Amino acid sequence: MPIEFQCPGCGATLRVDDASAGRQAQCPKCGQLSQLPLEPVPAAQNVQMQGGPEFGQVGALPTKALRPTRIDLGSVISRSWQAYTAEFGLCLAVIAVFLAIQLAAGCVSNISGDIQIVIGIARWVLDTWLAAGLILFFLKAVRGQTLVINDLFAGGKYLLRLLGLYFVLAVFFGIILFVGCLLPAAIGYIASAPGPEQKHAVALEVRHVAQEKQEKVAEGDDNSESGKEAEKDEDPEAGRSEEQLTKEQQLLVESAIGDSVIGAIEKKLQEPQTQVAIMVFFVACLIWLVPIVILGLMFSQSQYLVVDRDVGIVDALKLSIKITRGNKWSLFLLGLFGSVLVIAGLLAFCIGLLFTLPLLYLLGATAYLTMSGEFSESPSGGAADEMENQFA
Repeated sequence: MPIEFQCPGCGATLRVDDASAGRQAQCPKCGQLSQLPLEPVPAAQNVQMQGGPEFGQVGALPTKALRPTRIDLGSVISRSWQAYTAEFGLCLAVIAVFLAIQLAAGCVSNISGDIQIVIGIARWVLDTWLAAGLILFFLKAVRGQTLVINDLFAGGKYLLRLLGLYFVLAVFFGIILFVGCLLPAAIGYIASAPGPEQKHAVALEVRHVAQEKQEKVAEGDDNSESGKEAEKDEDPEAGRSEEQLTKEQQLLVESAIGDSVIGAIEKKLQEPQTQVAIMVFFVACLIWLVPIVILGLMFSQSQYLVVDRDVGIVDALKLSIKITRGNKWSLFLLGLFGSVLVIAGLLAFCIGLLFTLPLLYLLGATAYLTMSGEFSESPSGGAADEMENQFA
């Protein structure tokens, strides 16, 4: 009769033959060693389990319920490093394939033409598909499961939901940016517009300056015309040189037209209204910086939940809020550590990304699994080890 037991490490339900009763077994899902029960399950339950999976296969039972858990940065980094060293070759290979695809896609994206929008959409879909595959791969790496490079392309099942999730988050943060930053900047631009009296004074000043310039130009033209006529009478070649000079001036004017747009932008930026709008925009961004970071951390685990728990967009967002409660500061510090890894990889002529990106993804997967309650707080096993020691 088979023995059914639950892994103390990840909660997976496993079944073994009754001959293994009382022995230690390793969970194929998380690698946790556990003591097997001494008594088999009753015969009535044995009839229902006929044809079930043998030892080493996870039973077809519902996924373990989420148990929001506080994470420890030292534990997350230590467990991630263990997975990194254990599967270094495959992690390096999958990142190399991923970067090669990104490089090829970037070359295609540089093609100019009417299909630029289509290429951009295709690139977004490709990146989302590969992101799902990377999540699957590195979750398996942290859990100690068998890895294959083909896992990188196994995220098609979650593609539409991830696309919808990213779109919802983009719209959400876009609304915050518009209402919190762009709208105050527009109000500041309108509020700082000069009044009617200021506009009238400026118009009079501009008109006065324009009249003075016209008078000077008229005097210069009279003098130049008389001089030119005298030169033409004395030298017939002067007329030809004048025509050539006029053509050169036209070429210079035409070349200056290209810089007119830039000049107009620079002039617009120098206006008091524009400067007020820019100042208001940056102040609003500073005010909204902390709330946006907090919201980003709240929803940061939603993509993992879509792939790992096979849930919908709304449920993924709700569960992400649930498991990140009390973990935002740790996630923020972990994000800073990940940024250091990326910068280090870029400074190493970008080749270093082959070595730093796998650890970065492992850190994210480990943090998610720890927050969801699948792992104990320490990589040595924590409470699971205490249970095992009771049977030693």
